[in-house]
Amino acid sequence: RISRALPLCAAGAMIYVFQGCKDLVALPGRACMECGRCCRSVSCEPVRQCCKPVRRCCEDAGERCLTFAGRPLSTYVVTETVVCGFMIFFVASLLNDVDVPCRFSGDFGEQVNMDVWLGVQLLFAVIHVAFAWWLQHILWVQLW
Repeated sequence: RISRALPLCAAGAMIYVFQGCKDLVALPGRACMECGRCCRSVSCEPVRQCCKPVRRCCEDAGERCLTFAGRPLSTYVVTETVVCGFMIFFVASLLNDVDVPCRFSGDFGEQVNMDVWLGVQLLFAVIHVAFAWWLQHILWVQLW
């Protein structure tokens, strides 16, 4: 007989892991909100007037970031964007290197040169990021 206590316990722990990831994504929004509150608490009127646009900008950016962090799949979108961003950077830097010493072996490998291979990798990275944002948007529209 298989005990189901471990999978239920592990599933319950996953909720807290994803809540921590959601809180991590929301940190920039919270920082912007606090910056806006700091600008609001300035007691000197001329400085307060100068800080008014900064306060509005910080509060608006913070609200948008917190709203994004509350959306479903926000952690997935941020993770995909960061990972694929690194991949795009590295592939683009390799594409700029004219003398890439790598050669593919085998019948099919010899037909595909390094520039084509890197171009395909770049295309898949862009599609991956676009799919993550599109999936979150479609889910958000369906839920609300």
